[in-house]
Amino acid sequence: MSRTASLSALTLLLLLCGCTSNPPPQETWLYRMPVGCTDNIWQQEWVVSHDMNFTAYPHDKDAEVFQDYMKSKNVTLLQFAAEPYPLPEELLWCESCSCPRGDIYRILIPPKDIEAAKKTGFSEPPEDLKCEKNDDCTTAQDCCGCGKGGIRRPINKNSKSAWEKQLNCDTPKCPNTPSKYPYCNQTYTPKCQYGECHLN
Repeated sequence: MSRTASLSALTLLLLLCGCTSNPPPQETWLYRMPVGCTDNIWQQEWVVSHDMNFTAYPHDKDAEVFQDYMKSKNVTLLQFAAEPYPLPEELLWCESCSCPRGDIYRILIPPKDIEAAKKTGFSEPPEDLKCEKNDDCTTAQDCCGCGKGGIRRPINKNSKSAWEKQLNCDTPKCPNTPSKYPYCNQTYTPKCQYGECHLN
């Protein structure tokens, strides 16, 4: 068989086996930060189905109500995770029902359900937080830094330089007292979890 014929046969074989096609979409972690009161959509639907009895809502079983709600929207939950989420100091005293309540819900779903999940308020991690492994992640501080009342945050190491460049640090107004922001805990190290850089 000639070299040309051999190459043609190899190309045909690759096409038949799909080896030259793009890899299939991957399962995806999405997140949502629940708000206070009983203002989340899964809570509202529960209340409507229980004669508008807000006081009867089982807040201790909120995660179960949420998962049932997502299933009712035909979103397949391959995994579900609930965890505390540190809030900026300016939100710690927020009493509005629209304020984050201090936790986060994460769902791992198949590609076919991504759009349906986004319609319920779920989002993908910001680009500067996305990761595949721990080594992708590092930390960054604002102009003040933790020692002078600023913040420390997880970030993809390839995005750190761009994030720091957008800070206006010519005349930073710092409290000049050590920050109480949760991520300033120096025992927290950057890790890749749920496809997102974290500090814990």
